[in-house]
Amino acid sequence: MHDLSLRFNSPTINLYIQPKDFIKFVRNLKDYMRCELEEFHDASVGFPVGRLSLPNVGNVYIKFVHYSSFKCAKEKWEERKNRIDWNNLFVLLEGPSFSSELLDMCAEVEYPLSVMGPKNAEFESAHPFYHGFKWYNNWRSGKSLDYKHIFSLKRYLDDYDYISFLNGNKS
Repeated sequence: MHDLSLRFNSPTINLYIQPKDFIKFVRNLKDYMRCELEEFHDASVGFPVGRLSLPNVGNVYIKFVHYSSFKCAKEKWEERKNRIDWNNLFVLLEGPSFSSELLDMCAEVEYPLSVMGPKNAEFESAHPFYHGFKWYNNWRSGKSLDYKHIFSLKRYLDDYDYISFLNGNKS
């Protein structure tokens, strides 16, 4: 979003949601957006954690890794939640590993979706939204935004044509 000079209109910026919770969240997005974000105390982490609870679907835990307090995180969540353009919504998910079960769940997402992970010919042929890259083999959170070399202007994310994805092209 920074590169495109766009305002963050998604409440899921600057936080972490486990992939299975994230897909559950996205598959029930409008219902979860009507839920009250509650503070969840997790002594094992040094940042605020929130919880969205949806009866008959379950809880989604949100780790606000870039916020110093739950109050600040919730304020930003509410501000960005109110900016969602339901007619212009895209879902991006990245990570070091995915299961077939999770990708099958992804296939049920109603919004344009792109999943980026390690090279996997089976996943790439079975799921058109899956894009594999070899640099995910040494993945860590935030690596996709790193520059490839100290003097490079190209980031790992630039290997993916996210502009075409956002413009509605399938590949």
